[in-house]
Amino acid sequence: LVVRMEELRPLVLDLSAGFATDDLYNGSLTFTNFNTFGWAKRLSLRFIGGQRLSRGEISWVDPSFFNRDLQWSANGLVQYVRLPFFSYVQPSVGTGFFRRFHRTSYLARYQLDKNYFLNGNPIRAATAGIRNSTLSKISFATTYDTRNSFSDPTKGYYMLGAVDIVNEIKGEQANFFKFRAGFGIYAGFWKIFALLNDLRFNRIETLGSNVNVPGNERFFLGGDSTIRGFPLDSIGPKDVNGDAIGANMSWIHNIELR
Repeated sequence: LVVRMEELRPLVLDLSAGFATDDLYNGSLTFTNFNTFGWAKRLSLRFIGGQRLSRGEISWVDPSFFNRDLQWSANGLVQYVRLPFFSYVQPSVGTGFFRRFHRTSYLARYQLDKNYFLNGNPIRAATAGIRNSTLSKISFATTYDTRNSFSDPTKGYYMLGAVDIVNEIKGEQANFFKFRAGFGIYAGFWKIFALLNDLRFNRIETLGSNVNVPGNERFFLGGDSTIRGFPLDSIGPKDVNGDAIGANMSWIHNIELR
């Protein structure tokens, strides 16, 4: 048995450009130092420019927090997001811990978001939750994954469960929980085909009465990752003008041949 080992280059520059029906034209530049200060920690700078998303982000990852099998990460970003019926700028900072046990993984994270809406029909602003806000989020998630590949799986299954505890500390003081669950099975055959059977469920539970959930926290359907053939985020409850305003619950069942 002959084994050849080669040390990973500590400095890596990644460039990408492309087109997708959801994101339209976009490109990115990522600079990563995998051995920052000689500490075996990862520092990344990433810049994304596109028609629907522009972002600048810096992140720090410690893959073995205090020499344990526990990953700690911290990041800060500023992004501009343009959705079909509104656009907003969002500065955000966050930190979290990630732990994997063979097939099972756990994530705990805290994030602070500020949302500045740039446009949106003033008439629908109240019903659509279009308002400037500051959101504090505590998130917990767990997954169980037996798929043979993360990017192009042909067999196996996964299960996902997650909850976000959201407190609007500036705005209309909306407090709510966001629950997410998912289950998917992949079955490959004839070496070149894979059949995906995927079920996803999302729900927002508000605390108190007459809680107006911010528009960019609501659930929308339509687009490449939910219902293809419909424009991005175009499916859901609509206002008097026929524009989607987002919902507090969504579920979707996809069967797809790849």
